[in-house]
Amino acid sequence: MTMDFDTLEIETPGGPRTALVITPVEDVVVSPRRYSPDSAAMSESDQRILEGARDARSASASVCIFRARAPVGGGAYRFEQTMSDAEAVSTALTMLDGQLRVYREMLRLGICLFLHTDMDPVAVHGFRGAVDVRVEELEPLTFGVGPDAKKAQLDLWLLRNLNFFFSLAFEKLIATILPDKLILMEKRMERIRRLAHEVE
Repeated sequence: MTMDFDTLEIETPGGPRTALVITPVEDVVVSPRRYSPDSAAMSESDQRILEGARDARSASASVCIFRARAPVGGGAYRFEQTMSDAEAVSTALTMLDGQLRVYREMLRLGICLFLHTDMDPVAVHGFRGAVDVRVEELEPLTFGVGPDAKKAQLDLWLLRNLNFFFSLAFEKLIATILPDKLILMEKRMERIRRLAHEVE
């Protein structure tokens, strides 16, 4: 998937903040995929997104927004609309573990919120369902102080608090939800950033 990377200044109650905005520049339709537990590798798109975040480090971006539909042109990312609910969740699960690796690294780079806007309803259902599945699997693994428990704690916190999928339009998200949400998350980030640096 070919993507455009840009930064945007957002006015918040705590002053201006910088967002890394990622937008597809081609039409991408995701077909149904069967989930396998060994599908945790980062995809080529994941790696490109992480490279874009590293390049944006000098801009001190504190939020990453994946804009699933370009404002002009044909760029769009969507799930095949004939997918069943179960197929959508399975398809999202095949991508979620690789994406979690990206989110962990972004936390280390100072980004504290990962938003996906302009998503089609099938993809929103799929990713939200995949997050629910992964949260249920992670909860029993969070007890203890070893590396596996710390990783589970980090991923659980990421999925519950920092990663959101919306069909809401980009412009409305920027105007109504993001400013207050971003300031709220910044106040809660010290512990989770420390944990991100402890987890491989």
